[in-house]
Amino acid sequence: MTDAPSQRRSMTIPPPAKLICVILLALTMTVLVVCHVHGVNGPWYWIWSWRRLSWWIYPGMIATGAVPFAAAQWAFLRNRLKLALVLLAATTFALELVALAFQPPVGLHRLVAIVQSATNTSYWIDATILNAQSQNIPFSQILLQYPDILPMMHLHAKYKPPGLMLYYVPFVKLLGHGQAGALAGGIGVLLLAAGAAPACFWFLRKYSDDRDAAFVGASFFALCPSLVLFAPQFDQVYPMLACVILALWHIASRSAAGWRSIAAAVACGAVLALGLFCSYIFLVLGCFIMIDWMLLLADRGPADFYRAAGAGLIAIITIIVLYAALFFATGFDPIETFQSISRTQARDLIPLVRPFPRHILFDVLDFALGGGWISFLLLIFLLISIRSRLFAGRSPRDRLVLLAMIQIITVALAALLPGETARLWLIQFPFLMAIVGLELARWRPRDRYIVFGCLLLIMIALAQNMTFIYMGPELDGPRW
Repeated sequence: MTDAPSQRRSMTIPPPAKLICVILLALTMTVLVVCHVHGVNGPWYWIWSWRRLSWWIYPGMIATGAVPFAAAQWAFLRNRLKLALVLLAATTFALELVALAFQPPVGLHRLVAIVQSATNTSYWIDATILNAQSQNIPFSQILLQYPDILPMMHLHAKYKPPGLMLYYVPFVKLLGHGQAGALAGGIGVLLLAAGAAPACFWFLRKYSDDRDAAFVGASFFALCPSLVLFAPQFDQVYPMLACVILALWHIASRSAAGWRSIAAAVACGAVLALGLFCSYIFLVLGCFIMIDWMLLLADRGPADFYRAAGAGLIAIITIIVLYAALFFATGFDPIETFQSISRTQARDLIPLVRPFPRHILFDVLDFALGGGWISFLLLIFLLISIRSRLFAGRSPRDRLVLLAMIQIITVALAALLPGETARLWLIQFPFLMAIVGLELARWRPRDRYIVFGCLLLIMIALAQNMTFIYMGPELDGPRW
């Protein structure tokens, strides 16, 4: 489904001018990045370190990423949707691997080094320690004592529930605590991250009722610097889970009363419970869900509003039941764990003072960097085009834009996730992709492909010139 011709003709900025603006911005930012211009890599209190990888990274990543990506576009135009989505996932996975391979130590050694790092991830090293202790103490006992164990864990693990640490335990048990297990676990993270684009398509298709916009948004996401260049961080996996949660919520809240709505609500609650077992960042989705629920009252009336409330209640009950079952099976206390993490964060994050409220602007700019900057230009184009109907319109597309903007702005103003937003706001990228997809769906296919090419160029320039996962001066040079 696409916009009517009359709507296309009503756009304030003509399409050729938009394309020229995108190309100029892409070339400008690429030159600034390659020339290491101060300020492009972040504000004074937090920067992404400059570096210079081999120029061979350009042909390497273009050849690796362009082939499956072009095949995905070809498959979509021929209505082979499943194949197209698989190829988008393959694009992200291939780009992740090649980006890692060009960084020191070359090949897959950096992937292993990041997984085994006590500062950049730390989940692997804590999994190996707790697995060794589980030879004498069962894991149920470890989960029972988890709130007390947390402060003794390494950097990132002590700020998270046990899910991310437990992810690596099977790899440790099956392949040992050496490189083989770390490599397999890291590849698993990359594969999960590659599922972000297909999941984004599902989310956008449900909320926009626009197949073209959903695929274009998912295609853009597959090439986004943040999704590709933070491998193998679990932040890459959060967008996939977020999209699944929101798509299931849409099914549960819009379906007529019956088993389909109940099943979707239970599934939504189960996936959200899994997400919260890994990170509390999924709580930010509550803003989107609550506003979406309230808009149902205006769009569909009280009957659907209360039916959606029932679906939400089922999802909440599912979360409670699952955590209660875990508590009775292992003694794991999610409330005490949350309180322990909150206390640790309050104590340890004091030195990372952000200059409030100025950091809000820099958070947004870092988010724009993660989307290759041109994503924000496309956002501006769409907002100009629909400005007269953004709050008055009731089409699924306009509602999605409104919801996405409220979600992004709320998280920014609330300063819930300050600093490193190119990474920490990865869970927000599906909302940005909603706006990007709806804008680019109005463009001719060949113009979209030029935009995708611009995004790929920016992403490779960032990979060559900025260090997003710092591995120490021996590998990555001076930090500042």
